[in-house]
Amino acid sequence: MVSPAEWEVMETIWKHGSRAARDVYASLQTEKTWDIKTVRTLLARLVEKGALEYDQIGNSYLYRAAYTREQLICGEVREVAKRSLDGSISSLFAAFLQEEQLTPEELEKMQNLLNSARKEEP
Repeated sequence: MVSPAEWEVMETIWKHGSRAARDVYASLQTEKTWDIKTVRTLLARLVEKGALEYDQIGNSYLYRAAYTREQLICGEVREVAKRSLDGSISSLFAAFLQEEQLTPEELEKMQNLLNSARKEEP
């Protein structure tokens, strides 16, 4: 699972593309008071988790996202379902629907996605 702080680093990479640690640090300085060591630690954790990849160029590393934002979100949702609901995405979906107040537009979008998924079944 990716922590909230790690998500912020990922958002920077997704927004700006491949970046060196110092560039990620500079991008986050307007919002965070983290020092460069904290950013390097977060980058290392994201590499360990497989969310980031890197190329070594001389003495520095150029980090890039291993997954799109949507792919990482799907992976995180699958992980929550696996840990808490025996892997049942439908149970996760049902729990979400019971707890959230969705607009008619959101419900229609979800219905369209379900209909589309049903059509794609073999």
